[in-house]
Amino acid sequence: FPQAVFISVDPERDSLDLLKSYMTYFDPDFLGVTGERQHVDSLMSQASLELSTMEPIAGESGYLVEHSSHILVINPDGKLAAYLSTPHTPQSILDGVEQITSM
Repeated sequence: FPQAVFISVDPERDSLDLLKSYMTYFDPDFLGVTGERQHVDSLMSQASLELSTMEPIAGESGYLVEHSSHILVINPDGKLAAYLSTPHTPQSILDGVEQITSM
């Protein structure tokens, strides 16, 4: 059974408690993880994922984070099995899963 894992790209703000709350919004079985900035940046670089931060809109606090919404499928050996690009549709995800399972 596949395990969905959300990797936060904003470890400065995303505590484990916040991630747990966020994951419960989607599905209680999803895992939320983060790490030190250099580890997150290294993973993003290896996976060709992009991240940018922007100043807040006038009158708002905090900063905005824009990031890729790609899905990385990692096999049980820890190897990248698929890279599902946006836009995500039920059919595109099914096609990706079928491609992986036919290998």
